[in-house]
Amino acid sequence: MSTDEILTVRRVTRDGGTYAVRCPHCKDIIAIEGEDLSEIQSEQYKCRCGGWLCVAHNAQYVSTL
Repeated sequence: MSTDEILTVRRVTRDGGTYAVRCPHCKDIIAIEGEDLSEIQSEQYKCRCGGWLCVAHNAQYVSTL
């Protein structure tokens, strides 16, 4: 269930050539566009559940979420 609050994610991974994060609202893994990590850090994205998330400016790459 999503809220109006923009929640922060601090871990990202790659799924093929696309970055992926776990939505802090619904816990689904969603793909986000970007060429490298610095391009997606501090950016906001909307999940399919309707919730908004922001990739932290210091988000780190992990092998699995």
